[in-house]
Amino acid sequence: MEPTAPNPSARPRLESLDALRGLTVAVMLLVNNPGSWSHVHPPLAHAPWDGCTLADLVFPFFLFTVGASMALSFPRAIESGRTRASVLARAVRRGLTLVLLGLMLNASSPLIAWAAGGATPDWSTLRLPGVLQRIGLVFILAAPLAIFASTRVVLAACVLLVVGYAAWLGTGSIDPVSNPTAMLDRAVLTSRHLYKGGPFDPEGLGSTPPAVASCLIGLLAARLLLRPSASPPRTTALLAMSGFCLIVAGLAAAPVWPVNKPIWSSSYVVFTGGAAMATWAALRAMMDLRGWRRPFGPAVVFGSNAIFAFVATGLAARILGAPIVATPAGRVGVHAWVHEHLFSPLAAPMNASLLHALATVAAWYLVHLWLMRRGLFFKV
Repeated sequence: MEPTAPNPSARPRLESLDALRGLTVAVMLLVNNPGSWSHVHPPLAHAPWDGCTLADLVFPFFLFTVGASMALSFPRAIESGRTRASVLARAVRRGLTLVLLGLMLNASSPLIAWAAGGATPDWSTLRLPGVLQRIGLVFILAAPLAIFASTRVVLAACVLLVVGYAAWLGTGSIDPVSNPTAMLDRAVLTSRHLYKGGPFDPEGLGSTPPAVASCLIGLLAARLLLRPSASPPRTTALLAMSGFCLIVAGLAAAPVWPVNKPIWSSSYVVFTGGAAMATWAALRAMMDLRGWRRPFGPAVVFGSNAIFAFVATGLAARILGAPIVATPAGRVGVHAWVHEHLFSPLAAPMNASLLHALATVAAWYLVHLWLMRRGLFFKV
């Protein structure tokens, strides 16, 4: 069962979790904002299909932190006197808000293009899935387990999702067109509402159940660390060992069930869940146990406004990419113009693109630091 505490303030705040969330946000900004998409270092680009790069770790790591946060926030709410039903109702409202924000962000793309002189928005091809939509759906689906279920039940549900999804996909090679996940998304949402018109969507409905498992792994990890009967060094070591075992299991399963982010394969869930566990264990050992917090201060800053980072940076990228700057070669976006005139002369194309991305991360860090120092935290 979930550990209980005599009062809400007795439940510790895990600064290492804030840092893990912040590192995830920082890497997201790095991989989402290259100077040129034609010149990206391989680790910062998503694997074309099977495989896993640094960029492919961002989303499952974030869902892991969502699950871990549930293990802290939901019990605090219950201990403060709220009923479990009211906590669940609020969780559902928060999830639906995230879905709505994601749809609005998707809708902003054709609107911005139209404002920049493009064609009239065609809402019949609006993409329905998205990152925020997936976070919202996962939050809604995982919340009942986080609120009502024992740790054993959560573990059983996680295993069932991983094993059941693997069985549903089948073994061997999985192509983008004929895999069951892609076919389900095309049947329910139709191709015109999928990413780039299909044939699959990396945040589609069919691959949402294993994404819930990624969230539940974070919930289980946090419950492990919060066990009142075990010492913090022991639980941290158990977390690290559990993460290592999941990494090995994910890699061992890869020849049969390939590690694949676009369809969120079961081996991808296990491998990335283990990587998130191991990373959190390392951060916990350094920050929560040894007190080495100062070096991770910037990560904590990024983690303080994670949803703001998703929405604001996504909207900014769309605005800066709109072709509004007139050049002899035609109209280009502010992003492309800045890269061409400021970063391209500094280094070879791939390194110039990386410098642009690093500058973008630094700029958003200053925004997050300003918000944090003024106590402005955007929540849904």
